[in-house]
Amino acid sequence: MIRLYARAATTFLIIEQTSEGFYLYTFPKDGIAGDTWHRSLDDSKEQATYEFGNTLGHWETVPPSVCDLRAFARENSN
Repeated sequence: MIRLYARAATTFLIIEQTSEGFYLYTFPKDGIAGDTWHRSLDDSKEQATYEFGNTLGHWETVPPSVCDLRAFARENSN
C-alpha cells in the first residue's frame, strides 16, 4: 500500500493506493474534502501538479500507524 501526503497553498493532499487504483484526496482549509481516482501513482501526482502547480510541496510517506486519513489531514494541515 502506498500512502503519501503533501501540502499545497491552503490544501492538504493525500494519495492512497487501494485495490481499485489510486485516490488523490484533497482537504482544503474550508473542510470540504474531495477525491479523484487515478490508474497509477504517477497519474495521481500529475493531477496534483496540474491543480496546484508550484504551490505543491514535496511528497512524504504517511506514517504506517495512521488509520484515519481525515483526522491526519486535519491535524497536519497547519
